[in-house]
Order: sequence, then C-alpha cells, then structure tokens
Amino acid sequence: MPTPHHHPTHDMPIQPQAASPRTGGPRAGWTRLLWPLLAAACMAGCATSAPEQHLLALPTPALPDKASAPAQANDTRWLQVGRLEIPEYWQSRAVRYREGNEVKTWDNTVWAERVEVGLTRNLAIELEHALPTPWRLCPQRCDGSARRPVRLLISLAPMDYDRHTQTLSAWAQWTLIGAEGQALRTSSQALQSTGSGSQAAAQTDAMAGMMKAVADLVARDVPLLPASATERLDAQHRQ
Repeated sequence: MPTPHHHPTHDMPIQPQAASPRTGGPRAGWTRLLWPLLAAACMAGCATSAPEQHLLALPTPALPDKASAPAQANDTRWLQVGRLEIPEYWQSRAVRYREGNEVKTWDNTVWAERVEVGLTRNLAIELEHALPTPWRLCPQRCDGSARRPVRLLISLAPMDYDRHTQTLSAWAQWTLIGAEGQALRTSSQALQSTGSGSQAAAQTDAMAGMMKAVADLVARDVPLLPASATERLDAQHRQ
C-alpha cells in the first residue's frame, strides 16, 4: 500500500476578528450605557422650563360716574388727548429703572402693553375727574361736537424711576393746540411721584401718581385759553 504523505503543517496565530456593529464590543458596550444617561439628561432639560414672565400693568384709576356726567350741550368745550411722548428706553416690553448712571431691568417682568398707551389711558381717566365744567374729553375723534376741539400734547422727557428711593422724576411739558394747529398755551414743570409697594409694583404706582399730577396741571390751564379757541363751529355762518 502506498504510504500516505503527510503535508507539513504550520502553527498560524489566530487573528481576533473585529466586532461587528451589531455584535458589539467594548465601544458598543459603552454606547449602550450612555444612551440611557443621554435620554435622562434630555428629559430633565426639556422638563426645566424658562422662568415665568410676570405681566405688569398700571393700576387703573377709579372710572368717572357716567350717570352724573353732564349731557352734551352746545356750550361744552372739548379736549382731545394725544398719545404721550416718553424716552426711547421706556418704549420696550422690558420694565426698566435707573440705578445711578445705569439703566437696569426688573427680572422676569414685562409690560402687558406699551407704556405710552397705558400712561395715556390713565391720564384720560384722571382728566375726566379733573377738568372743570364745561370742559370734557372728546369721545373718539370729537365727531359731532358743536365747538372747535382743543388738542393736548404731552412730553415726559427725561423720565427716570429710581429703584432705591421708589421715585419717578420727569420733566413734563404740555401744549394745548387749537383747531388750526396753532399752539394756544405751553407749560412745563419738573414732577416727582413716589410709589408704594415692593419691586416693580411700586414703579407703576409712581407712574399712576404722576398722571394724576399732570391731569391737575392741565385742568388748571384750560380755563385760561382764549374764548376763540373753542368757538362754535357755526359762528361764522351766523354772522
């Protein structure tokens, strides 16, 4: 019988196979451990919401008693209130105040409406209380009035609220404008109003107090206007 030939064999080192992405390995094991941690961190971050924003508005003065208000008559003098002018840094949703030479912002607090809109509304309500007879505020645009209306323009600049003293200071200037656009009377005065309460609420209290002071000053001036400023619209036709 033929003797079988044995082929020599060589010992070959066994090379480790790289772990496939599906079977894993040391790196894949770490990844499996990290995923739950990352998911938990994401859920915690999503559950943490931004700080709540508090809406701030001026306190509304007591509304005038319409039942006791005089009915419209031919001798009623009409006053139309224009929107107040205020410094630019007040024209923002942020509620700002002054601390020394710095302008700062109350934390997590924003205005519920434009500052000049709220101030103008408060002033109009205070004027309804303060104006002497026969002066009244124009309903809407003074449509249907028997006399020439007078327009009121007010500027509060500069105007700053000091947080430490809770005091609002402003240079107020008000002008009464005739129907032809002419300035009938211009006055100005430095004003201060101190608020009560805490935090930003004291600032709105001081602002409301200043609107009452401005209304009282305007009510003092309107009787000093010349009679021709509010003449009857049919005066020329009767001549």
